Amino acid sequence: MGQSCRSRCFRSRVLWTVGILLALLFTLLTPAGRIRQRRNRKSAGVLSNVRDRLSLGSSPQFFPSLLAAPLDPASPQNPKLTTLLDDLARAVPQQRGAIPVGERVAPPPGFEIEVLPKSVRDAARGRMLRLNQNAEVQVYLHLAEVTDDHLRELRAAGAAIEITDAPRRIVQARVPATRLGAVADLPFVQLVRLPNYAVRHTGSVETEGDAIVLANQVRSHLGVDGTGVRVGVLSDGLKGVFANNCTTCGPATTTPSPMTTGDLPTSTGTRNSSSVLTASSGGITGKSFQSNHDLEGLPPRTNPPCGFPGAGAEGTALLEIIHDLAPKAQLYFANADTDLAFNQAVNYLAQNTDVAMDDLGFFGLPFDGTSDVSMNTAAALNNSSNPIRAYFTAVGNEANTHYLGAYADSGVDGTTIGLPAGHLHRFQATSNTSDVLGLGPQPYDLIELPTNGEVVVVLEWDDRFGASTNDYDLFLVEQSTGAVVARSTNRDCPFATPRDPVECFDYTYTASSPNPDSFHIVIQNPGNSAAVK
Repeated sequence: MGQSCRSRCFRSRVLWTVGILLALLFTLLTPAGRIRQRRNRKSAGVLSNVRDRLSLGSSPQFFPSLLAAPLDPASPQNPKLTTLLDDLARAVPQQRGAIPVGERVAPPPGFEIEVLPKSVRDAARGRMLRLNQNAEVQVYLHLAEVTDDHLRELRAAGAAIEITDAPRRIVQARVPATRLGAVADLPFVQLVRLPNYAVRHTGSVETEGDAIVLANQVRSHLGVDGTGVRVGVLSDGLKGVFANNCTTCGPATTTPSPMTTGDLPTSTGTRNSSSVLTASSGGITGKSFQSNHDLEGLPPRTNPPCGFPGAGAEGTALLEIIHDLAPKAQLYFANADTDLAFNQAVNYLAQNTDVAMDDLGFFGLPFDGTSDVSMNTAAALNNSSNPIRAYFTAVGNEANTHYLGAYADSGVDGTTIGLPAGHLHRFQATSNTSDVLGLGPQPYDLIELPTNGEVVVVLEWDDRFGASTNDYDLFLVEQSTGAVVARSTNRDCPFATPRDPVECFDYTYTASSPNPDSFHIVIQNPGNSAAVK
């Protein structure tokens, strides 16, 4: 699908570096101004991400007797839970009744992710669904209204409130898996879904942009070195900088810290009693907006491990680039996990820096600048009380894992492959997409997964978010067996609402065979009732 990711990433990073340099010059040499950048957070069409993974005020009311009973598998789905969360709720005994304020709900006996339904296991391995060791799942609660009384009732039902967004009527919370039904039963709760999680939008090639964009000559001839400028970075983590097993921490010693090598300014890290890095000060002012307050952005400790070796270090690398370009600039760093946390981090940087940038994006949100992420960023940049003068973002790095095109009727009905009636989309070469495998027009897109390989597929079509009047369904079919191994139907993506034009799934191939297998990504127009989008 076009040029290679590696070459494109390199050029994008060089251009990104040029933008930073120009912003620094702009900040130093011109009066305060405003630059508004529309944030394109998601491209239309299908995006598949294939990874080879080695793993994965209080209320006094209290009812001392909690009712616990597994859900009847034959009972209808809870209409307030997305299908994935309903699968989770059915897999564990559900408790009813209020709980004492501040008391944690114990996980069900013998609770392990590996005994949960495959849909839940796959989503947990891929971090689309985030369960902690206490069997608490992070969710978004859509409410009729965010009020103090409603928050008290949520806490009494077992929810631990993390972030509230009253204008959007959304609450970010941790809910015990055994209390999903109790929370959904509250009359003011309209929907319980998964959050929109940030994904990194930079590549693996780090630019040597200092010389390429002649920043060294700018410093030499103009004397511009970042003095008096505050530059902020919003990314995944600040990993590999500070020592462990300390409260007030200097440079890391197990591996050379960028502070020791001169790649970052001298700073001090603060760790809590669990050795989680929660803040930094000095040359790098750091603040985490993740729910676990982990400024290093480390993946959860699992066996086998989840995440790649460099997870959490992208923010460190970006700060090193800034320090190369502007060695005297005061650096700021923030990280975030959900889109609500991202908005908080953007507001923090806008209030405290002159120039800021991020490399995070979100799937399943509008890609035309109307998402809450886009509008919040624009509002923060154009707020005259904020000192920020320029903001830059990595606009994407998905060229080789992306498909764009209007629905094309293949004439092949879903019944021919065991699906309900409705024609399938025809995948074919277009002006935007190359047929790299030379398959010709087909009613599917072909991918290959090794054992324990994971694929995340997100489908969006051109309807207004929150008011979609069309429906397309998304399937993954194993080529060797013809079995449908993953699906998303009736606008049931777990991190979107039922009125959003989004379908998605997360699937891990866990066959005992060591050999890879091929799979078909299939898009269906159910009942041939959706308009061409």
